[in-house]
Amino acid sequence: MIVCLCEGVSDREVRSVIRDGALDLEAIGARCGAGTCCGGCVDLLEDLLEEADSTPHRCMPQHVPAHRFGAPHAAAAAAG
Repeated sequence: MIVCLCEGVSDREVRSVIRDGALDLEAIGARCGAGTCCGGCVDLLEDLLEEADSTPHRCMPQHVPAHRFGAPHAAAAAAG
């Protein structure tokens, strides 16, 4: 659905820029233009920010070795 009529920005694009690190209205506007004209979409942009903030992130932490998540350890795989 189109979120920002002035700039023609969809909810998918807004969600994408939020996932890529736009954490406030100014950052969203800088990345895709939404919310920078008439302001009519600002409430919806705030809703999308809140939605993203409450969505659990399902990525593997970078500091946890992969073998802790069931991937074979390199030494065990080599001994095979």
